[in-house]
Amino acid sequence: MSLYQNPKILWSTEGGLPVGRKYLEAASQTNLKQGQFYYLNSGAVTVVASDPALIHGIVNEDASGTTSAAIECFVIGPFDLIEMTYTGGTPVVGNAYGVAVGSNKCKLDVAEATAKCFVVDRLVDSTNSIVWVRPWIGKGSSTARDCPFQAVFGA
Repeated sequence: MSLYQNPKILWSTEGGLPVGRKYLEAASQTNLKQGQFYYLNSGAVTVVASDPALIHGIVNEDASGTTSAAIECFVIGPFDLIEMTYTGGTPVVGNAYGVAVGSNKCKLDVAEATAKCFVVDRLVDSTNSIVWVRPWIGKGSSTARDCPFQAVFGA
């Protein structure tokens, strides 16, 4: 895995470093990649699609054909600091954006401002399109949705 391929938690509300991790059952996914965002579907790890309705955490190991196997995952807490790459423009610190998923990679989607998932905390490296973000836990309106993080509100 290249250094900037997928998101990683830099600092966790689970007690700082190292971040809290859990071993969760994999759904019938054929391909889980380290760094992908996931949600829990009937208690099983399921990789998110772009602009996800739910996010529970980050997969911490590659797995293929591992239905019902225990997969190491990091649960995203409400104040975790996450490093990830971005696509779709230049992010603005303080603004919330969605997530783009493609080719087993998750990126901040600057072009998506309705399906909010993360708030930009800091622009780290514009050459490699790297930002630090925190979970968006704001309340939605008629044009935005509520917080997508399962671990924040126990969804």
